[in-house]
Amino acid sequence: MNHFIKGILSFFLLLSLLACGVSQKHYQVVESQLAAKKYDAAEKTIIKAKKSEYGSNNKLLYLLNLGWTFHLAGKHKEAQEVFDEADRTIGDLFTKKTSDDIAAFVGNDNNLPFEGEDFEKIALTITRTLDFMFNGEAESARVEVKKVEERMKFLNSERTEKATYGEDAFAHYLSGLIYEIDEEYNDAYISYFKAYQAYKKYESKYKTSTPAFVKESVMRYADEYANDADLKVLKKELATVNPVKLKDYQKQGQFVFVHYNGYAPKKVERTFKIQRGSQKDLTQDIYMAYPEYVKRTKRIAYAQISINGQTYKTDIVQPIEKIAFIDLKEKLKRIWTKMVVRRVAKFIASELAKGNQNKQTPEQRQNNQFLGNVLHAASNLSEQADLRSWRFLPAEIGMTTISLAPGKYNVDITFHASNGAIIDKTTLTEVEVKAKEKTFKWYQTVR
Repeated sequence: MNHFIKGILSFFLLLSLLACGVSQKHYQVVESQLAAKKYDAAEKTIIKAKKSEYGSNNKLLYLLNLGWTFHLAGKHKEAQEVFDEADRTIGDLFTKKTSDDIAAFVGNDNNLPFEGEDFEKIALTITRTLDFMFNGEAESARVEVKKVEERMKFLNSERTEKATYGEDAFAHYLSGLIYEIDEEYNDAYISYFKAYQAYKKYESKYKTSTPAFVKESVMRYADEYANDADLKVLKKELATVNPVKLKDYQKQGQFVFVHYNGYAPKKVERTFKIQRGSQKDLTQDIYMAYPEYVKRTKRIAYAQISINGQTYKTDIVQPIEKIAFIDLKEKLKRIWTKMVVRRVAKFIASELAKGNQNKQTPEQRQNNQFLGNVLHAASNLSEQADLRSWRFLPAEIGMTTISLAPGKYNVDITFHASNGAIIDKTTLTEVEVKAKEKTFKWYQTVR
């Protein structure tokens, strides 16, 4: 029995050591480099840490972080190659039947391969879509954005409960933009209408406003493509919306500005204990740990674009931070259930290690009592929350779509706090806008 208990004890301790995820120091270094726009340095830091920080269980997290860094650096080919591998890894993890569940049960969820949250998997596909659009590859973007709805349907089918994040409004809007580029206006209307409906749900779920340009987009095509019932509703709900007339719009081009703002929330560990013995006897207490998201400080609330004396304000098209909080909150029931079952099993194991003390000699009783207490302490030590997440994502994505006559423009962009104070600014020179085409530009702020 003693050898068995020592073996289990060693296994617990080993698992607790192996379960350590990516260190805070690594994140601090990379985030500092990204904030300073030192993308090459960030790439080198991540690649160097592939084995030491990430390891085999965090392969997907490594790919997501590296791919995002390539994306920000404008290294389109490298970003898509890494993101493509991340996509394949997600597929492998979906279909893999793993014995690692045993390690997770005895140790904790950090012993399982990182699979990513549902919203992170969708964020990967949207990031790939944007990357193609930024590089003028509309057809590739079209193929990619279609995966969002397919992936969302699959994720919804895998859930045991209905999730708040069951549809992505931003993906619908991006689909509409791509259909417009291809002059498939009926399909563009359908996508814009879906986006409008989804953003109305966002209003109640995430307390965000439906972007003005989404309303304009759906109304631009409503008269020609909406069915009678939908047209009646749209004219009632969007009576004050006056988009550029379709015939004029089709003679113009669009400047599409995307604002990556802040960093996504990070997970922290929350713990509590069930006290079974007296306050002086801590050997009976059962410790439990679970993850919780915390916001990261950001001062910038929106961007303002100035072109030829006209100003335009970005709207939030993807509230990643808010999606993350609600998504994890809804998942906590499953996390808690798994945690309680695991902790009860560990506690029973530590109690069984003590054996039937009525049939033991005093020496055996003392030794087994000691081993049981140590095993119980080891099980508490091995209980760690899974804090892994795609932390480099923005807290939110802002956007605006501006219709302009064909030509070249200097674009002044200022980034504002919620009280209007300017915190950052940049200027884009000689931005070319062509008729029936869309020019995409982006900027990242983390302050």
